[in-house]
Amino acid sequence: MGFCALAVTTIIVWAATGPVFNFSDTWQLVINTGTTIVTFVMVFLIQNTQNRDAESGRRFFLEFLDRVFC
Repeated sequence: MGFCALAVTTIIVWAATGPVFNFSDTWQLVINTGTTIVTFVMVFLIQNTQNRDAESGRRFFLEFLDRVFC
């Protein structure tokens, strides 16, 4: 719930600041840079989560094989 409220607040602030800065090139550059950074961080976090999940599955499978065949 908190993250959703933060996202909505960010969008409202973004929409409100556009007319204040006359939708200038600098305003667009700041917005694009911010979204690029957020996208990079999200991709990194998703990849990290997938790697941890894969490692967990590999450990489970190896433990299963040890119990069945040893």
